[in-house]
Amino acid sequence: MAQTFKVVDGDIVISNATGRPTFVSGAIKLSQDIKEFFTVDILPNGFGSGLEQLIGVVESSPDMFMSMGDRQIREGLLKFVNLIRGNTLIARTPAEIIVNVTNIMFSVDNTDPTKFYFNANFVTQNGATIPVSSVLTP
Repeated sequence: MAQTFKVVDGDIVISNATGRPTFVSGAIKLSQDIKEFFTVDILPNGFGSGLEQLIGVVESSPDMFMSMGDRQIREGLLKFVNLIRGNTLIARTPAEIIVNVTNIMFSVDNTDPTKFYFNANFVTQNGATIPVSSVLTP
């Protein structure tokens, strides 16, 4: 089973009882990984949305940003799903393996053209659906 540090607001959570980092796995780890996807540039293995790279586009053309952002998110999510499926070195539970991403929506805030919303449902191998909603501000 894959596990990682539990992160809250960008900080690793330390257990009060042990003084050591807290770990997460399963659906909680997957949710945390999905949220991380939106905060990083595209890494050499394809992980990351790369939205930070589009910052200048927002000011010159919000519509172009929407189009490019939507494309980068969709392509990145496909790579993310393939990375999870293809990494056989780390044993994963069915709760950690994404089999489908549905209801992907990327939209702009009507009152703030630099604020965007992302929603999607991540369906795992065990049949669970993990809904993810994020506010994206480049």
